[in-house]
Amino acid sequence: MGALGTYCFDGINFSQATSLYTDSTLTILAADGYYSQGGVIRQQLNGILLNAQPCSGCFVPCGNGISVSQSQNGFFDINFDVANTSGAVIAYFYMGGSIPDGVLANYDSTSYNRLTAKGNNGTTLKDGTNTNVDYSGIGNQGTGDPTYVGSSSINIVGAYTNTNTTPGQCSNGDAPENYSFSGGSFLPQGTLNPITVTNVMMGTNIGNSLVYTMVIPKPAADPTSMNLKISAPYCNTVFKYELDCPVELPSWPGSLAGSSTECNSVQNETYYFVRNASGNNIPFTVDTNTIPEIGNFVFTDINAVNYLNDTNTMQYYITGSIALGVRNGVVLTSIACTPAGLPCGTSITIPQGNAGLYNLDFDAGTSTGAIVIYFDPASLPDGIRALYNSNYYNALASPTNGLRKSTSSIADAFTFIGNTSDACFPSTPTGSLPYTYYDGFSGSPSAWDVGSPSPQNASINTADVIGGGINEWNVMVIPKPSASPASVSINVLGPCSNTGWYIDVKCPGDGTSFPSFLASTVISGTTCTTADQTYYFPQAKGFAYVRPIVNMWVFSDINGANVLANGNYVLANNTVMTVVSGVVTAIVNCT
Repeated sequence: MGALGTYCFDGINFSQATSLYTDSTLTILAADGYYSQGGVIRQQLNGILLNAQPCSGCFVPCGNGISVSQSQNGFFDINFDVANTSGAVIAYFYMGGSIPDGVLANYDSTSYNRLTAKGNNGTTLKDGTNTNVDYSGIGNQGTGDPTYVGSSSINIVGAYTNTNTTPGQCSNGDAPENYSFSGGSFLPQGTLNPITVTNVMMGTNIGNSLVYTMVIPKPAADPTSMNLKISAPYCNTVFKYELDCPVELPSWPGSLAGSSTECNSVQNETYYFVRNASGNNIPFTVDTNTIPEIGNFVFTDINAVNYLNDTNTMQYYITGSIALGVRNGVVLTSIACTPAGLPCGTSITIPQGNAGLYNLDFDAGTSTGAIVIYFDPASLPDGIRALYNSNYYNALASPTNGLRKSTSSIADAFTFIGNTSDACFPSTPTGSLPYTYYDGFSGSPSAWDVGSPSPQNASINTADVIGGGINEWNVMVIPKPSASPASVSINVLGPCSNTGWYIDVKCPGDGTSFPSFLASTVISGTTCTTADQTYYFPQAKGFAYVRPIVNMWVFSDINGANVLANGNYVLANNTVMTVVSGVVTAIVNCT
């Protein structure tokens, strides 16, 4: 390792200097050889400094932690090797019990000084004027200055510009000495770095320092070097940090952005987040949450290039039954989403409508069980599908015609029942056509409300046209094995003018809409045997059957998730029901 010395150069910094001298008048050239400062190494040859090169031996591998505790102040410079992989580089910082320190990273010619912390809810972190900030450094972006984080116990805002210092002594207001990391420790460079800390550079918390999180995007394998600076202008500094190697961020499913906490079962977007950490020693304890929590940075990409909703307006993203409030790229609130739509189990009257795409949202509550939907298309043909927990359902059982289900392989296809031979019904396939979108109804007398956006496109595939079920209550069953989500959306596509239809949605676990019955295990013949297995069926609307009848659904579980396997089952009244595709097709006496 080379010896420390004091030299002068003829440029604004060592990297851009032409020559190195041993005197302040720049008349005595330093000896030819290799010199380094701040992680840059240069060879002086014949009195001329050759091109600046990174000092490869000075780079610390990512995945390491650094601890510093000293009576001096300082400006601490370190270079990391962040490997030749892409991802997000995550760094965690702990600044001790009372004195905040500044953080500034530089990667690929871009500075980063944006930090958050566990539990940061928009009131946890404060700038130098004691104003709440959504993240540390929110007023410091684009400046290239450090953001000061840690405890707010000591106010460090002010000038640290005194260059008339005594070696080995520290008085607040002194310009910090420059340190560079080499050989496993920070070494003084013999130069000072006068700085001024302003209010917008601050982002501290009350009490001992939290562990602060910084994210640096690394979308490509190169470059592999990253510079990190800790600005500690106040005497008796303490700081600890670790910088991890690039990783792909964990993902979470969510809805599109919304202005309210209303539940939304359409959660087809993929977002990403960074976990926070806790502790006061390295390695810190990183959280293990699988969806974002309050204080997490959130992103639209796996490498942390683009923050989610990086605006000053709160937007809500629904994941499962949780509404996450995001502002300026940080999760600031996390609450149960507000159930959307009409309550299940109540009688509603559907207003007459024109050709269009209709949506009704129902709140299925927090009980588990089977959501039973009764749908009567009247006579004109209509298509129906339901959306729950990001899954579409379109299978019905008609009291007259049995199983009614689109045979299309398209997941969000409608099943069209009613009189599909009516002249109003279009030729299929229709391709994608625009329909006026109606989202709920209101007023007195009630009328459909045009939704947004409108129109919306929908298709009718030939395999969707099933027919039947005219002027009767057809039955759809949606399994709800968990308390959440609560919202179920029912879409009806009415291609004919003056369409009219009826719907009734029963709550899961209501005790009447999905009763149990006894039957045997599946058999191949009709021989009488013991009916000792418990199964379930959706009750016919307006009836109180104690066991299934022909054209009813039958299930093996109380949530309606699994239809009975094809075959024969002996019922408790010594009859045998035949099941095909989950629907009873015949009942005869057992023999």
